[in-house]
Amino acid sequence: LPPMTVDFSSAGSVEVGQSLTITCTIITVERLVVTPSITFLKMNDTNMEMLSNLNKPYTITTDDTGSVTNYTLILDPVRFEDAGMYTCMAEFNVTGYNNTDDSSTATYDSQEASDVFNLTVHFLPVIVTISKERDDTLYAGTSFFIKCDIMLDPLVTIPVTVTNQWTRDGTNVPMGSADATITEGLNMINTLHYNATVMFYPLDDADDSGMYTCNVEVTAPNSYTYLTSTSANANTSITVM
Repeated sequence: LPPMTVDFSSAGSVEVGQSLTITCTIITVERLVVTPSITFLKMNDTNMEMLSNLNKPYTITTDDTGSVTNYTLILDPVRFEDAGMYTCMAEFNVTGYNNTDDSSTATYDSQEASDVFNLTVHFLPVIVTISKERDDTLYAGTSFFIKCDIMLDPLVTIPVTVTNQWTRDGTNVPMGSADATITEGLNMINTLHYNATVMFYPLDDADDSGMYTCNVEVTAPNSYTYLTSTSANANTSITVM
């Protein structure tokens, strides 16, 4: 059987919401009488789907010589569920007979080639902002709070885990109550909006001055192997008199 090659030509990662074209090219010799059987499928941690079942636009084109065939899948826009492993396989199976009246004389030949393309989808950047209860002079013995707002992009349509950690001058501020400083747990306003607060009851001039940073990480469930997590932070400084 003649030689055959199968190759993907696409970027390996993309941000959700962008567009991506995935092309699998199968090359054989020109004007071949026997055409290969081609399989294009997508696999992730939970299932396997054929190209025709992805509910995405695609094209199949062959050049004039019949030697180059392109299977092209169009993802516009890219969604989280598009992440996964794409496989393109081409196979020849040929049966010949030394005597057409005698099946026992049949000879078989086969050849296959394949290529794999792993598509990793990245989260859109998370927006983290910090606000203070007031911007005037802060005095020891008074109450005060710093709030961190976390906004996810509306394209985040899968369940995610959002975590945050407050730091002061690079040192973690413990959760709960410590030295009259109360760090509240993450509060979900809705699926795209969260906030977290550090409260001081009261402020202490020796212990509470410094740079406060709200560190945020957004991760996908373990079942989404081909999704990457994202992180962001925002900070503000306070000086207690």
